[in-house]
Amino acid sequence: MWEQPWRQADSLRRSFGVWLDAVGFGPREHPWTEVATSAACRLRRYDAAPRKQSAAAVLVVPAPIKRGYIWDLAPEASAVRRLLEGGLEVFQLDWREAPNAELGRFASDAIDWAVNVVARSSDRRVAIAGHSLGGTLAAIYAAARPKRTAALVLAEAPLAFGKDCGALAEAGKAVPRDGIAAGWGETVPGSALSLQGLLAAPDEFVLQRQVDRMLIIGDREAGALRMRVTRWLLDEFAMPTQLYREVVEELLRDDGFARGGLKIGGRTVDAGAIAAPVLAIVDPLSRLAPPAASHPVLKVPSRRSAMLRYRGDRGIGCRHVGSLVGPSAQRDIWPKAAAWLSQI
Repeated sequence: MWEQPWRQADSLRRSFGVWLDAVGFGPREHPWTEVATSAACRLRRYDAAPRKQSAAAVLVVPAPIKRGYIWDLAPEASAVRRLLEGGLEVFQLDWREAPNAELGRFASDAIDWAVNVVARSSDRRVAIAGHSLGGTLAAIYAAARPKRTAALVLAEAPLAFGKDCGALAEAGKAVPRDGIAAGWGETVPGSALSLQGLLAAPDEFVLQRQVDRMLIIGDREAGALRMRVTRWLLDEFAMPTQLYREVVEELLRDDGFARGGLKIGGRTVDAGAIAAPVLAIVDPLSRLAPPAASHPVLKVPSRRSAMLRYRGDRGIGCRHVGSLVGPSAQRDIWPKAAAWLSQI
């Protein structure tokens, strides 16, 4: 099969990632406990007692093609730890590889399952935090079940894919409709997805990485963070072909969520149905998820929306995850996000 070289590339990437683990650049996660498991995902609870009785627990939703430890890469590069330090109870949805799964399974069924477990485990309302496509899924869930979502924290999460909404929107429109996912089996290899991301935003994934490497020469701490991010970039799921097709056709090409035409589980889901307060973390220089891509949740004042801007750091290796792991994000963004969530 013509996709076999891509599968082999995935295997090679994982092997290099294991080597980076062996030389000390693997994730250094906060202790956690698995509290439930399903066919699509596991649910973990981070081991820390909340220091204050906030009204909501936080469910972290990573992108379904990436490992969730980017949220907790190391003690000094961890959005999860900043939330814990803010006195919040934190859970994370840990995706499993799920061939043939569709968008509704990720954005509706799995998140709803996790919200149910968190609500029972913590006896609190559930706020949801997501980065990138994980944030898109969280927002779709909040629109489909507005009464079940206490708040949303969306870090560089694209919701709109129209004009001026970034490289992903442009890439989706460039894919021939008849050629979407053609030739793949049950899943699209992670290496193929990485190449598509690189082609969509070469400045972000190639040029910025090279400039960043030069800026941190001699800085051991920044160099170590960069290597940990590199290790995470190598650790990519294959994407269910059906999910890939729906993301490209219904989200990127047709802009269905922002326009109100997205179909989930047989019903139409509209970004305008989100009722929860929203904290949007945006990067003004992002090509993948510029602030314009967040406009469906920022333009309605009644949602009590707020916005934090990520300004960039040296040594992160991939700017798209800087708002999770960068030193300035640890100092300026996530303590403020924890304080905002504590007031829900």
